[in-house]
Amino acid sequence: MAPLRLKTPKEPGKYDRLPYRIKPSTPPGQALGTGDAPILLTPSPSPVAERVPFSFLELAAELRLQVYAHLLPTGYIISFGVRTENENGPLINLTAIFYGENTFQFSIDGLPHKPVSLHSPYIFGPLGRPISLPLLRNLRRIELVVSVSTTGHWVTKRHRARLEHFVDVLKEHADDENKKSLLTNLTVRCDARTKTRGQHIRYGQHSIYYYGSEVPHKELYMYGVEPLAQLRGIEQVKVHGLPDWFANCLELCIKGDGGHLLPKKYKAKGKLVTYKTHLGGRIRTKSVQKSAKTWNKPLLDWKEFARRNCIERPSKNL
Repeated sequence: MAPLRLKTPKEPGKYDRLPYRIKPSTPPGQALGTGDAPILLTPSPSPVAERVPFSFLELAAELRLQVYAHLLPTGYIISFGVRTENENGPLINLTAIFYGENTFQFSIDGLPHKPVSLHSPYIFGPLGRPISLPLLRNLRRIELVVSVSTTGHWVTKRHRARLEHFVDVLKEHADDENKKSLLTNLTVRCDARTKTRGQHIRYGQHSIYYYGSEVPHKELYMYGVEPLAQLRGIEQVKVHGLPDWFANCLELCIKGDGGHLLPKKYKAKGKLVTYKTHLGGRIRTKSVQKSAKTWNKPLLDWKEFARRNCIERPSKNL
């Protein structure tokens, strides 16, 4: 018969449950005597109790700006497409560093917009909503793309109206107490390529545009950017895609140099134009003298401004 083997009892491990619980009979801080050698038990200080709460906003403004500049994306060109009302996109309110250290691109085209065309809110992208308009105050770098994608007098009319609306809203929300623009960098690009609008992307928020050849006689539409002359005091201004003499005049004017622009005076034509109106079943006629100004003529005297600031104009009368 084989001998019986007895198992040695296993010592309790670190995580094993003991059959009994040791309760201290002496409160912490009092002597626990074992013979003649007393032992003092002193509770160790808690690391959580020694931790002092720290507020990030208590840092100096210069340090906080440096932290923001490293955390937020900077140096990018941010552009917006036309967003309709049924396309719900997130409106994210970011800090002044995000809006101040990036270039925001806005598109001013000559195509009709619905429901409001001339004072279209779509030119500001998602910043055109009433809740986001105050964020325009934080913009320091703006790039305007003025698109001449089709021909006709309506292109210049829409450009004038939308740029006037752009300047009015920008000055309302981006001017300080001294009525001086807070912008430091403005770039204006004139794109004179034909553009047709395609179908919407299935899951996107922008439209697909197809570009074609260059619009003929693009110099006829250059005076549609005249409302930008109302912006004054911007340090860095660049104008591309327009005749050199007019681009130099516009840059000088927006910077606040060169003096004031005078309104252009036009003489009335000699012949009378008769208008007929139907009021109460009766036809009434009215004859007035029609002005010599056409849709492609300027409202401001750029010729006098160029001569005063020694800017050479081409021989062709523009």
